[in-house]
Amino acid sequence: MTTITVNLGKGLVYPVDKSRLNQTVLDHAEYIGLKNILQDSHAAFTKKEFPDTYRELSKNAVDRKLAALYNGELRVNTPSMTIEDIKKAMTIEELEAELKARKAAKKVA
Repeated sequence: MTTITVNLGKGLVYPVDKSRLNQTVLDHAEYIGLKNILQDSHAAFTKKEFPDTYRELSKNAVDRKLAALYNGELRVNTPSMTIEDIKKAMTIEELEAELKARKAAKKVA
C-alpha cells in the first residue's frame, strides 16, 4: 500500500492510498498539481499592475519555476519586492540583477 498524507487545511488531514487510484486519476492529479504550482508562480503579475509587461513577466516567472522544479527545488526563495520594484525591472535580467544586488547588500550589512 502506498499511502500519502494530504493536509487540506482547517485541521483536515487525509491518508490517501495511491494504489487504489487508477492511472487516469493519477495523471489528472499530477496535471492539476503542476498546473496550480505554475499558475501560482506568476499570479502576482496582473494586467492591472503591469499593463505593458504582464505576459512577459508571467512567462519569465513560470520559466524560472519550471527550471527550479527540473532541478529538484521545491521553492525558489527571493527577497521580498514591492510592486514598484518589479515595475522598474523591464527584463528578467534586470530583475535578477536587482535580486543579486539586494542579497549582496544584506550580506554586507
